[in-house]
Amino acid sequence: KQLQEYLIYDTKIYSPCSGTVVEAKDTYQDQKPGVMDSKHVAGNFIALFNEELNTTIVLAHLKPDSLQVQKGDKILEGQFIAKVGNSGNTSEPHLHIHAVKDKISFDLFSSAEGIPITFQDRFLVRNMSIHLE
Repeated sequence: KQLQEYLIYDTKIYSPCSGTVVEAKDTYQDQKPGVMDSKHVAGNFIALFNEELNTTIVLAHLKPDSLQVQKGDKILEGQFIAKVGNSGNTSEPHLHIHAVKDKISFDLFSSAEGIPITFQDRFLVRNMSIHLE
């Protein structure tokens, strides 16, 4: 019933790749578990363009006032960029990662087709986890 009861809540997020922040939003409050904000689907988010891959990576449902980057910033893989929250159209705290080809201004659920993401050369499915060494 409380956000702090979720182990992932308030966890630091590190950039999955280097790139340029093409859009960032940090104005929405966290929702109570089970309450969803369908008007602001992604909630607080960071959209990061990786030129080498020609891909935009979106990290969504971030904790308010936790973003460490803003539009135009160049960031490095592994850099601390935000914390996991529960903002937007989400029923419980989690990190939503979404990738699309090309540079997009930002619309998480637009007509831009998502592309697969691998972590440590593995394709993950919902609710899987990895442990970085």
